Parts: sequence; structure tokens; C-alpha cells
Amino acid sequence: MLSASPLLASVRMVVQLDEVRRQLASRAGHRPVREYLERFDESRRPGMLLLADIIPPQPPGGIPA
Repeated sequence: MLSASPLLASVRMVVQLDEVRRQLASRAGHRPVREYLERFDESRRPGMLLLADIIPPQPPGGIPA
């Protein structure tokens, strides 16, 4: 099914990356993790703009659980 719909694969990847980010957020006190999360968020924005019609917006202050 994912091979038939690249868009669905993109949405699934975003959901998985959001989960990784959520798990790393608890370690944001460590500088390397904090810097990685900052770069992750910056690189994620353009993709989210492209998928904005498909993926619901995040609640204020974080990624949905």
C-alpha cells in the first residue's frame, strides 16, 4: 500500500519521526540532543507545509501523543 501511495509513505514517515522527536525531547538538556532537535525542527518545517492539507496541525506546545 505504501508503494502505491508515496504521499501515504510520507505521512507515515512524519508520524514516525514525530515519535522519535518526542522521545528525544526528554533529553533536550544535553547540548548535542538540543542542537539536533533544533536542526530537526528547522528541516521539518518545509515538509510540513507541503503536507499541511493531510496532517492535522499540532496542538500548541508540542506534538500530539
